[in-house]
Amino acid sequence: MKQISKYIKVVNGALLAGSLLLTACTSHFESWNINPNEVTPEQMERDNLKTGAYFTQMERGIFVVGKDKGGLFEETQMLTGDIFASYFAPVKTWDYAGTEDNDCYKLYRQWYNSPFNNAYTEVMQPWQSIVENTDEVSPARALATIVKVFGMSRITDKYGPIPYSKFGTSIHVAYDSQKDIYYRFFEELADAIEVLTGYNSRTSEPYMERYDYIYNGRVEKWIKFANTLRLRLAMRISYVDETKARTEIEAAIGHSIGLMTSVDDNAVLKQSASFTFINEWWEAFESFNDFRMSAT
Repeated sequence: MKQISKYIKVVNGALLAGSLLLTACTSHFESWNINPNEVTPEQMERDNLKTGAYFTQMERGIFVVGKDKGGLFEETQMLTGDIFASYFAPVKTWDYAGTEDNDCYKLYRQWYNSPFNNAYTEVMQPWQSIVENTDEVSPARALATIVKVFGMSRITDKYGPIPYSKFGTSIHVAYDSQKDIYYRFFEELADAIEVLTGYNSRTSEPYMERYDYIYNGRVEKWIKFANTLRLRLAMRISYVDETKARTEIEAAIGHSIGLMTSVDDNAVLKQSASFTFINEWWEAFESFNDFRMSAT
């Protein structure tokens, strides 16, 4: 019995020591599991970063912009749109594409999937993140929605039906018809314009200035852009739904702030000390020597 008692004491001591060691280890789990190379949720709360960073991502995601992203720009813009409009023509073939070439309508899977994939990771997903962190009358959500409509109008015009209205509700969502998507565009633009017009009537202060590399937070410029985008989309449906087109055109033209009318209204992604990128057109034409202006 004495021997058994001794063993029990030894085992209990070992268990106690082990539990103390485990407690000491688990107390560091939180710090050990933080990636030192990315921001934490707490840091994202500071300086409007939680919405601003996603907004910048959206602006850069419409036309792919960034360091060494010329190849992706070619896939999402030149090889899946511009060559079919005869704006540009490839001047060489790509070995990895084998015998396939979009220019000859023998479509290469990586290229024709790129605009779709990029739009959902660089436009729709950050927009969803902004929605989750704002309310319906937030100027941040309104600005993000305008950018989203612009970006996704390009995608539905390339692919037709796409997942849109149910995005973010589950992993697998139904596709919307292009008609339903366009009607949703008009609703979203109307709501965003109303929110921003209200903000603009209360103050002339820029909004999200440090994250907006197009208009530097000038809300009135975004309203003009949204009205002009509304007009553009309405013109595109004018032969298939004249009544709806007329309603949206009148709303865009009749808005108190109006349309884009000057060079200063242009929506241009501007470089600065805090935001630089390589000109993707230069990469495609000069660095890669892939394209030239089409003869037609």
